Amino acid sequence: MSFFSWLFARSGPEDRFARQVLGRLRAAGIRNGIYHREQFAIEYRTLPDHDPTWMYLGNLFAECRRDPGTRLDRIERFVATVVSPPSMPETWEEARDLLRPVLRGASFGRGGPTSRRTVLRRPALPYLDELVVVDQPTSMGYVAEGMWQVPSEQIFATARANLDRGDSPPRRSTPGGGSGTLTFFDSNDAYVVSRLLLDGWLAGLAEEVGGRPVAFAPDPTSLIVAADDVVTLARLFEAAEEAYVQAPRPLSPVGYTVNDRGHIVPYTVPRDHPLAGVVTRASRALASVEYETQRVVLQPGTETSQYAVASCLLIQRPDRTAFTIARWSGQQPMLLPVVDYIALDEAATGGEDSPGFIPWQALLDEDLLVEAVEYRPTRYWIEGQTRPDVLARLLQRAIAHP
Repeated sequence: MSFFSWLFARSGPEDRFARQVLGRLRAAGIRNGIYHREQFAIEYRTLPDHDPTWMYLGNLFAECRRDPGTRLDRIERFVATVVSPPSMPETWEEARDLLRPVLRGASFGRGGPTSRRTVLRRPALPYLDELVVVDQPTSMGYVAEGMWQVPSEQIFATARANLDRGDSPPRRSTPGGGSGTLTFFDSNDAYVVSRLLLDGWLAGLAEEVGGRPVAFAPDPTSLIVAADDVVTLARLFEAAEEAYVQAPRPLSPVGYTVNDRGHIVPYTVPRDHPLAGVVTRASRALASVEYETQRVVLQPGTETSQYAVASCLLIQRPDRTAFTIARWSGQQPMLLPVVDYIALDEAATGGEDSPGFIPWQALLDEDLLVEAVEYRPTRYWIEGQTRPDVLARLLQRAIAHP
């Protein structure tokens, strides 16, 4: 065995995949790429004096593992898009009929080079944003802020109106138990999940499904709608979670329904409801994924380098209900995600055993948190050197088993 064969044999599949992508980048003329194993990403510059760009490989790797026969073709197309991104219409008149809205995770597309124009977006749902794309025959480009010198609200409204005028996406109905389930198929240009953004569209399916509609979109091309029925939704929450975890480009495991005005909102239930566990687990799973994606971007070396960036950890109980925690020393300045509980480490307790979990509300009550409005998902600044009396009050509110 040659040295290089031995070296690659000791590498993991992700490392070998990254080297393959690096090879295609070099063949395309970008020879300064650097692979960062921890982030599973490649840093590169299109020109020596440009800011670095980060190419995150997780989604591409997952797609190639799911369909190995397309690996080379997917890498080629991915690199070609990076090296020569599709051109965008130069005028509003050329662009307006091509606009479509899309739902993406709140962390999607953030953390790029400072020289790149900021993607146009607005909050749509907890941990999900509405973006706008230019839909062309062989490509889809994201609209940036200030493009065509047209107000953002006009761009969003035009994109939604274009979608509303389009043909309804194909569907399959599965009746059962007095209610039905609708499975929608994305035909590449139907933007099936985007229809959740159209006021009244989901509400208009109530008669077809036989009750208040609840929708699931575990990835950007999958949409299932069913009636608000305990048995049906228990099955669909489990299926949506599995599809979300396995999707190369996950969107959300959460169920969505409509309020009295026909607007889409997360599906919620009281604490004593039979579905309370799966509903909570889905919302916490989405939060943990979006916060972790954000944390990878907010690494030391950015403007937040004086602060540690806490992870949002998902903890599952034996009964499969779940909650989120973030670890904090009680002394170190941090950027905290919004979680259910804070777990103090040994530095805060003088080396003693963990006091348990402190409810998030306790930090709010002590006025320790300052919202960092520049981030989405939202994080909160917390300063270091917490006063002993404040720390003592926090410890008094700790619980052993959430």
